[in-house]
Parts: sequence; C-alpha cells; structure tokens
Amino acid sequence: MQSSMYLSDAYEDSSCLLNQGACHRLCMDYRSNEITCFCNVGYLLNEVDRHSCQGWQLVTAHNHLIVLECN
Repeated sequence: MQSSMYLSDAYEDSSCLLNQGACHRLCMDYRSNEITCFCNVGYLLNEVDRHSCQGWQLVTAHNHLIVLECN
C-alpha cells in the first residue's frame, strides 16, 4: 500500500498544493515556499534529488505502534 499526501488545511498558500511540491510521497511546507519531502515507513528519501523515495527494506507491522507527535 502506498500513499501520497499534503496537509492542505494547514497550509492554504503552501508550495505543496501544486503537484504535491514534486514530492514522491509526503510534502510538508515548513516555511513559505520551502518544502520538505518525506517517504513512507520502509523507504528512504533519495539523497540526490531530495524528492523521490527509494525502497529500503520490507517493514512488517506485527505488534508495533507508530506514534506521530506534532508540536
């Protein structure tokens, strides 16, 4: 299962709104017109282009809990 997303409600004028900021998976706009791309669990962000994701390892979700904390 793969997903792509950006947080449109949080960033009305976000650079992520146009073509998902050219990010392969997750686009976050921390500052005006400055995006940061992220990848799904089990993938790594390409160190050269900083937009595409590369397969890293198969991650199984048996008896694991992932917690994301927003400050």
